[in-house]
Amino acid sequence: PNLLCFNSVVIKIEPLFVDGATVELTPWVHYVPATLDNLVETTRYVMAPENEAQMKSIVAAANDWCRLKSTTHDIAIDALWQLVSYAEHLQFANQNSSSWRKEWGTFFKSSLVNGSFAAV
Repeated sequence: PNLLCFNSVVIKIEPLFVDGATVELTPWVHYVPATLDNLVETTRYVMAPENEAQMKSIVAAANDWCRLKSTTHDIAIDALWQLVSYAEHLQFANQNSSSWRKEWGTFFKSSLVNGSFAAV
């Protein structure tokens, strides 16, 4: 989200998982969404002179979001909610799988060996 605070259009590759910091952000309002398949076309769209007014509107909305959400207080609250969410996930996993620690350890070790953290 920090890129939204630099007074320029952000082209964001849509992630497989949504993190807590971007839940409040809206595609085509705060940033321009893209995929790896359409990144070149999206960049051309953003750079096209006829889309300048739309891009300025997106930058303005992103800057407004930054002014409201990039305070130390809000960042701390967001971090705490991430920890609460993580704790709830661990509690759920522990209740539903007695071997979740072993499964995660196996996944983590194989990811290190393979050099990637692919989606489970």
